[in-house]
Amino acid sequence: MVFPVNPKALDRARDRFRMSQAKSDPFDAQVLATFLRTDHAHLHALQPSSEAAQELKLLTRDYARLVREQTRLLNQLTVTLKEDSPRALELCPDLTTQRAWAFLRAYPTPAALAALTPKQWQRFAGSHHWSAEHATALWERIRAPQLPVPPHVVRAKSRLVGVVVTQLNGAVSAVADYREAVTDFSRPCRRRRGRRRCQPGTGSLCPPSGLSSGICRAVGPPGSISRAIAAWSP
Repeated sequence: MVFPVNPKALDRARDRFRMSQAKSDPFDAQVLATFLRTDHAHLHALQPSSEAAQELKLLTRDYARLVREQTRLLNQLTVTLKEDSPRALELCPDLTTQRAWAFLRAYPTPAALAALTPKQWQRFAGSHHWSAEHATALWERIRAPQLPVPPHVVRAKSRLVGVVVTQLNGAVSAVADYREAVTDFSRPCRRRRGRRRCQPGTGSLCPPSGLSSGICRAVGPPGSISRAIAAWSP
């Protein structure tokens, strides 16, 4: 059993036995032991987090790592497209969408984009739910002249674009899955017969609001779940 002790309280307790400011580990251990014996009623034992709170803490840590990995891949893809196909960034500003990935896979090089016909573009735009007006505006950008890129740069960077798109697809899916898993821990409760209960489908896990107020203790002591979700923001 562990009892947390405020350092200021320990400093005051040290003055009971010695006025000197000298410090030593054996003396501090003696002061702590005596302080625990005499002031035990005023101390509160440290309660370990429940399994659910520990699980949530692990989920939020992994979620933060996945978000950083997604950001890294997104930045890498942006830099690579600036070297290989700057026009693709104009056409697909949001590189985290299925539409952008499909475009980069279908037209990985400036030459492939230049060989695109109006009929092929209309078919692609329609299959990915672009409006006719938006597709026409994008087609005008596609046909606009652009600075040439050396062929050896295109060959090297287009290969890297395909690899990064595949990795980014997995990272975005993983981030969405983890976000949903973490959100399951904070689903809103509703009042039923004067008492707060979790909504069906949430299991025994209750939202942070219920835990912090001390009404529901299914996950752990008040504050345990708030510590777990401190590193996560939806």
